[in-house]
Amino acid sequence: MAEQTRVIIIGGGGVGTVAAFNLESGGLATVSMVLRSNYQAVLDHGFHIDSCDHGVTPQWRPSGGIFNSVSAAAEKKYDFVVCCTKNIPDPSQSLADLLRRVVTTGHSTIVLIQNGVNIENQLIATFPTNIVLSGVSLCGAYEPEPGRIIHNDSDKLLVGASDRR
Repeated sequence: MAEQTRVIIIGGGGVGTVAAFNLESGGLATVSMVLRSNYQAVLDHGFHIDSCDHGVTPQWRPSGGIFNSVSAAAEKKYDFVVCCTKNIPDPSQSLADLLRRVVTTGHSTIVLIQNGVNIENQLIATFPTNIVLSGVSLCGAYEPEPGRIIHNDSDKLLVGASDRR
């Protein structure tokens, strides 16, 4: 049996969690997640997902594990690095610097599911031998309390490659 694709999702709010759950439900990926504000709740109880597409799933955890920082997740090699966080400029640390810990040069495909236009340019410059994809997520999902995900409208993800010129 072929080894499953290894995916890390950075950001475990509504969109990131639905993406992780969909990838694992398909049976073709082992997903790890980096969580921030909901880390302890998910560590203690798992995610409680109420989904219009999948029904109710209590105590779900991604099979690759959850981490409270990108550094803590850096020991594994990932085929896909998916960023599902809000794109907020942070002069103290760039997204490229953060992802550097989990991107394998020339191997990992970087997928941005974030707000903003031309947000991939810095990553293309930092990781010239990696594929960088940018996505637009149309997903009705939110987290009313830590670890509880309401997915109330079917999701659609549009993904495209960036122009490297």
